[in-house]
Amino acid sequence: MQYEPSKELIEQIASECCNAMRERGLVPADWEIITKDSQEEFKQIQVLPYVVNLPTIRKALELYENQPKWQDKPDKEGWWWYWQCDEDFCGTDIYYIHESVTGILVCDNFPLIDDLRSYSWEDIKWLYIPEPHITNPTPDGGNL
Repeated sequence: MQYEPSKELIEQIASECCNAMRERGLVPADWEIITKDSQEEFKQIQVLPYVVNLPTIRKALELYENQPKWQDKPDKEGWWWYWQCDEDFCGTDIYYIHESVTGILVCDNFPLIDDLRSYSWEDIKWLYIPEPHITNPTPDGGNL
C-alpha cells in the first residue's frame, strides 16, 4: 500500500505555500481569503505536483505522519515503551504486547488485566516502537 498524505496535511501545506507566494507577490490573496474552488485548484496545480508528490517530500511526510506518538493505552501488537510518573514514582520499561487466542491485547507482565485496549491508567503513557526495517543488510547484521 502506497502512502498518501492526509487531507489535513495537504491543506496545511497548501495554505503555507499560498501565503508564502502571496508574500512574494506571486498570488493575489492569502489562503483564507480565496474561494474553496480556488483553493482546490491551487492544491491540484501548485501543491500536489510541485511539493507533495516530490519523492523526497513524500517520504518526509510519510515519516512525519507515521512517527510514533504517546498514547493512553496500547492499540496493536508489538513492542511498547511504558512510562509512568506521578508524585511518588517514575518508572519506565519496554514490553511486548501480543494478541491472545481470543483476540484481546495482553502482556505477560500484566496478567490480571483482561484487555489492554479497554484498560486505562491515569499516569501511564505508551509509545509504540516500530520494528526496524532493514533495507540494505550487511553481513554483521547492520544496515547500509
